[in-house]
Amino acid sequence: MSENVSHQNFEILFKHLVGRNPTKEEAKEYAQELGCEHRHPAEGLEWMAQKASLRRAEVLRQLVSYLRVAMPNNEGGRRFENQVRMLLEGVRWEFPNYVNVKYQPRIELHNGEIVIPDFEFAHKTQHAVFRYLIECQDRKRSSNDVADKIRKVKSLSSWNLFLFIHNRPIPKPLKKALDADGVNAMSFEGFANFMSNTKLTLYPLAGSQLDKRRQDELPEIHLAKPQW
Repeated sequence: MSENVSHQNFEILFKHLVGRNPTKEEAKEYAQELGCEHRHPAEGLEWMAQKASLRRAEVLRQLVSYLRVAMPNNEGGRRFENQVRMLLEGVRWEFPNYVNVKYQPRIELHNGEIVIPDFEFAHKTQHAVFRYLIECQDRKRSSNDVADKIRKVKSLSSWNLFLFIHNRPIPKPLKKALDADGVNAMSFEGFANFMSNTKLTLYPLAGSQLDKRRQDELPEIHLAKPQW
């Protein structure tokens, strides 16, 4: 991952989890102390919790505890995938009765082949449950490889909601082909916006009393894991 992309993703993650943009000093501190790929994602969250408001800090520390168990190591140094996972798990812990996340689920295709995407993300609405399979672009796989994998699952299974989160710009012809196939391809920033919009649909369902004028705060969370 290039330094510029890594810095941009850090700013997006910081804003989404802490609720504000990082200062230049904070960005420099993070790059020097926690920007190395071998550092566990929970270490970055612990650092962010120190920069957050009291309510957000509480949420982040609970998420840190979960990630320490769920990710006993750094998953082979998959930094971008871990960043995506932190956004997913943050929303899951905020809405445990309405959101579920599975890491590397096993999907059996109609021909008996087993395919393992990066994530399954599901969230409830008032009338339905939406389930997405998520694939992340990383250093080891080209955009075309990921797109081919998604197309295979789409054609040989009942799954029809897919997110392709890319860490580097993808060729326009590939983006056009994915759009035609009904695959939502987006950057990390686009994914963060997608998750923010999803949260807006969940607040009324969860009965949150969140004051819309106070976006720096989070609603109360409950640590019971989802049963669905």
